[in-house]
Amino acid sequence: MQKTYVIRTGYALGAAMIAAATIYFFASGWGTFGRAARIALSVLLTAVLYGASFALSRRPRTAWLGRVAAVTGCVAFGVSVALLGRIYNSHADSYGLFLLWSLPALLFAWFGGYWPFKLLAYGLLHMAFYAYVDAASWRSPDATLDFIVGAIVAAANLALFLLLAKYRGEEKLLRTLSFLMTGFQLVYLSNSLSFDVAGLLMNAGFAVWVAVVARYALGRRRDGKQLLAMTGLHAACFLILKYIELVVHYPNVLFFALGVVFVIGLLAASASFIRFLNRLDGEGTDAIEEAEQPDRELVQVADPSQASGREQTRTRRRTVAALDIQRVLWAVVSGVGVVIGASCIVGLTVLWAGDATPEALAVVSFLLLVIAAFAMKGIPAPIRFTVKLIAILLGLVTAAWAGKPVYALLYVALSLIAWALTSGIAKPLLFYALANVYAFWLLDAALPEWLQDGWHELAALFAVNALAWASAGPLVRNAERKRSLRYSAYLALLALGLLLTWEEAGHMARFIAASLIYFGALTALLLAQSHGAPRFYYRWGAAAWAVFLAVKYYDTAWKLLHKSFSLALAGALAIALTAFYDRRFGGGAMATVTPVPRLRAKVFVSILLLQGALLGGMIAVNETALASGVTVKLELAPLDPRSLLQGDYVQLNYGISTPPQKEVPTLEELGYGAKIKVVLAPDAGGVYRFSRLYLEGDALQDGEVALNGKWEGFRIEYGIEHYFIPEGTGADVERTAKFANVVVSRSGNGMIVGLLP
Repeated sequence: MQKTYVIRTGYALGAAMIAAATIYFFASGWGTFGRAARIALSVLLTAVLYGASFALSRRPRTAWLGRVAAVTGCVAFGVSVALLGRIYNSHADSYGLFLLWSLPALLFAWFGGYWPFKLLAYGLLHMAFYAYVDAASWRSPDATLDFIVGAIVAAANLALFLLLAKYRGEEKLLRTLSFLMTGFQLVYLSNSLSFDVAGLLMNAGFAVWVAVVARYALGRRRDGKQLLAMTGLHAACFLILKYIELVVHYPNVLFFALGVVFVIGLLAASASFIRFLNRLDGEGTDAIEEAEQPDRELVQVADPSQASGREQTRTRRRTVAALDIQRVLWAVVSGVGVVIGASCIVGLTVLWAGDATPEALAVVSFLLLVIAAFAMKGIPAPIRFTVKLIAILLGLVTAAWAGKPVYALLYVALSLIAWALTSGIAKPLLFYALANVYAFWLLDAALPEWLQDGWHELAALFAVNALAWASAGPLVRNAERKRSLRYSAYLALLALGLLLTWEEAGHMARFIAASLIYFGALTALLLAQSHGAPRFYYRWGAAAWAVFLAVKYYDTAWKLLHKSFSLALAGALAIALTAFYDRRFGGGAMATVTPVPRLRAKVFVSILLLQGALLGGMIAVNETALASGVTVKLELAPLDPRSLLQGDYVQLNYGISTPPQKEVPTLEELGYGAKIKVVLAPDAGGVYRFSRLYLEGDALQDGEVALNGKWEGFRIEYGIEHYFIPEGTGADVERTAKFANVVVSRSGNGMIVGLLP
């Protein structure tokens, strides 16, 4: 099983490197390539990914990797669509780009059924709708349209959920997403802070929604538990929103006390609700029994031993889905409870104790920890965990307020006590991490001043955690506590080691030495762990190794284009080495991998041809506009920000962006977002200036052109405000560029073809 994991990790790592190389390639700016070469490379890269997907999917052992390549190819197609807009600087409405991108994702999802395509198509269609509304000429700045848009999204998702429930009952992902989105939109619409009366009325609408879903779910054994769990998540978010509204509408001194009461009520209600969900399985087991089991508090797995075959699989899947929603529900409730509870306790303490607040908060923390440990044994574990977390987080305020080492020492001790009192593996990690934070503060105050530079504190913490990991075996007898301590210390060592390799000015030798030691030690550790070590160590070690390489690669390597090629080669090498390992040592390791259904060749090729036609159509339209348009010279003043996904670009502000004062009343009458045409005329120097607004039926004079624009309330935007440039040339462009050459097509769309000094 470990060999299978190593093989799959190697293939996935190589695929991830190639995907990252694709992103770097698209983001590089391609200063050395012409327009035709850029277009050819973007299309070729997408085709190569799809070709790799088709080839890999033919072999059962690599079929899963073929699916990964197909998803990467679909993402590359979307990036290519956006990149064509970048190459031509056309800046078409983003909703059109999202719609084009969603077409192959929809087809792959429909014919292939692979969940990433479903998720991608679902997200793209939503983004296309929101982008369309945002770009619409009839959009108004008030909240009425936002309410209508939210209602439309809720109605569309509800319709999708009902259709899938009736005709595609086996479709789990989209049913879950559409149901969750419907409920969250209803919560959003009930926000009286944004929607006033309509928001207040939607409180009743949300109550009706909860009642209808509850009645529907209680009558459906098949997926009723999951629906109720999702509705509970909606209800928790709804109650949190109502609490915030009450605080805003009726602020007073009682706010802090009411906040504590609200947190207690929310936690109690959530615990009762999840107990109710657990009893729906008919097991009759109290949820508190499950609460004491590691990492499964209030989560009760139905025993499918009485079922068999397909029914057993269905039972397990329904249970897992419901448990996932319950965990999300508890995460939301616990997170909000911690934030509101800690804030309100701090507020009450400040009002009551004044200058003695640090001492009072320390006492409160100690009392809360004692109460959670000894006076709440009959209370579900998630509630006890929330109370303990509030107690420890109060130390952030206490230690920062007082600034004394004794408080940092106190909270190190309290954090370790909370860690020891918390069962499981995952939850104690949080207390262990907080203990390290307080220990850092303690070391910062205890070390000599000449060592207080941050790095030495981290190094001391690294040594302490290494000692904790090594001493866990001989000193800790309880197996669960020993495993928890070693896992916690191991993660701390990975994180601290990564921080120790961070580059600092004036400490290059230390940076290089720490980086080499960390990389060498972690690589040797991974090689040793690839045979027989617990998967936890290997997974997190591999993740830290990948993060280290990614950070150092980005910080120290060359320009993005060079990074792209070198990363692609590294990815290909990783796949080749993994394939060698697979053939030499894998044996039957991958034989147990679940077969992956694949698309028929005709369907696959048809979807690829459709994408090629879409890209070809975009290229043809833009090339035609370039060939038949009129080139005008516009005055500009560039800036130089950076786009994380699109390399370097300059943001252009034109003289024609600010209309003459005489035109402002007409523009205001047309309204915000109105699409307009501006007539440009050349001056004596050949620079085109704002002449007038184009009205229907106007005749253009010799030399005049009409440029499409959009009134943004204070300026006019023409869709040519961004111009992409090769990486690292922004400062030169900002210093030298004074004019832009823009091609205006017959339809009035502008396209930048170059910048001039």
